[in-house]
Order: sequence, then structure tokens, then C-alpha cells
Amino acid sequence: MRYAQFLLLTPFIHNAAEIARWLSPDSNKNIEFGVDWSPNDRVIAIARPVRGEKLGDFGVRLVTQHTTRNTISVPEALDIGKPRPLGLSWSDVSGSPGKLAAATAQILQRRGTVIVLVDQPRNSWGVAAAFKVEENRVAAESADVAHIQRFLADEMGQDFPLASLLEYGVGVHHAGLSEDTRTLIEWLTEQGQLKALVATTTIAQGVNFPVSGVVFASHKYPYGQDMPPEDFWNIAGRAGRAGRVDQGDLGIVALAGHDDGKAKQLEKFIGRAVGALNLTLIDMVQRAAASGSLLKLETLSWQPGWSSFL
Repeated sequence: MRYAQFLLLTPFIHNAAEIARWLSPDSNKNIEFGVDWSPNDRVIAIARPVRGEKLGDFGVRLVTQHTTRNTISVPEALDIGKPRPLGLSWSDVSGSPGKLAAATAQILQRRGTVIVLVDQPRNSWGVAAAFKVEENRVAAESADVAHIQRFLADEMGQDFPLASLLEYGVGVHHAGLSEDTRTLIEWLTEQGQLKALVATTTIAQGVNFPVSGVVFASHKYPYGQDMPPEDFWNIAGRAGRAGRVDQGDLGIVALAGHDDGKAKQLEKFIGRAVGALNLTLIDMVQRAAASGSLLKLETLSWQPGWSSFL
């Protein structure tokens, strides 16, 4: 590879050698390899706050809506974590999907890094600040984090909130941050040095983070429009890619339903997202079958529908 001028990569191509010869008749080489890969399993659930016996106490209940396989054994409703995660109260989480999302992520992050999705950059800071509790303070701050904090102080000022959030293993990622800052936060996440990453949907654009779960504080875009099914599945598909043997490959995707009205909205949204995924695949298979061609991915992957589904 040290003498190569061009390296072309593609997941599906049946005439790699021919293309290599066409590009360079006198000096070419093609390399083919296969990967034994299977998609990760996921559970889609609605996170509901449950009032506790003591004043202000609450717990988090995951109400399962969908699993990627029928053989995944998950109770329909599962109470998780200890009472009052992050020191929040019942009034906090019953009135704020952002606070409920943070509480849910606090419980789930014991399995690995969790992404918390918010609708707008300005909402990311309040959700991220909820994680600044003593139990989350990083005992021994890494040299990498210290270097990034110095960079943030030089670039954004000593009081820039992201620097102090890193002391608690929390990052923020949205389009309002500089490209350098976003890249550094992505790198820390990939290295497993963040417990929680509060982000807008910009995180879905081509970034493959190793995370155990995704929590949606909102399923809407900034102007109140529901997230399209393809965007939802693109983000949800990141859950379970943590790559750690001790936590398996089961990804948990939770949507914060802080009250009954919100929970009903989320049930309908998840139902539409699941139905859209199924209908899209069925339609693509039917059209491919009607054309009389064999169902080979390498002959179909160039089509937008198949590309999105893959």
C-alpha cells in the first residue's frame, strides 16, 4: 500500500479486477475479502417515570414496544435502577422529557456509553448539566481529556461549560460547536472515555459510535416535525455497537414519555417507524421479484431504497 496512488473501497462489486485494470493497465491489484457480520439486536422502549412511596421519589420503567427479533426475551414493562437517579425528583422528571431522558441514561450508562438525543442545540446544555453529580465525577482524569480541556479554554474561554462537563464523563455534540470541537468529542466517545453524550441529530450523519444505548429526549426536529423513520432507525441502529463482551450486543433504545399524553404520541411514532421499515423492505423485495432478477444485494445496493435499508 505504501506505493499506491489510489485506494478505492466498496462493499459490493463483482468486477473489481476489471475496474483496477481499466484504471491502471500496467500496475493494478484488487483485494477481495468477506466479513461474517450480523446486525445487533435492539429493544425499543418508552421510558416512563413511576412515582415512589416517599415524597419526591420516582423510578424509571421501560415499557417495551418493539424488539428486532421475537426470540429476545424482555418483559413488557421493566423497572430499572434505584430511586431518584441524578438526585432528581418526581416533579423534575414528570414535567420534563429532558430530565427523564437524563435519568434513564444515567441508569443505562452502567452498560456502556449512552447517547441522549435532543431536538435543539440550546436544549443540550441543560440535559448535560443534569449529569454533573458527584457520583459521575471521573476519579482519574485522563491526559487526553486534560489536553482537550486546555484546547477548549484557549478556543472558547475558561468558562466554556463543555470543559467542566468532561470532568463528569459527559460530552455535548451539535452543529453550533466548531468542527474541531465536534471531532474531539467524537474521538473521546470512540475511545470509551465518555459515559454520556448529549447530542442533536447531527450525530447521525455518518458517525459510528460504540454505544450501548440511545435515549431520545425528543423524537422531533427543531420545528416540531416528527423525525422520519429512516432517520430514527439510523440513530437507533447505533445502540448495541459497544463491542464489549461483558455487556453483550443488545442495544437499548428508549424514548422519554414523561406523561400519558407524550407516551401515547411515542407509541404511535414507534408504530409508524416499525411499519415504515417493514413496508419499505416488502415493497423493495416485491419490485425486485417483479423484475425477474435474482435477489442479490450486490445487484441492488446502488438503488437508494436498498442503500438506505442496508
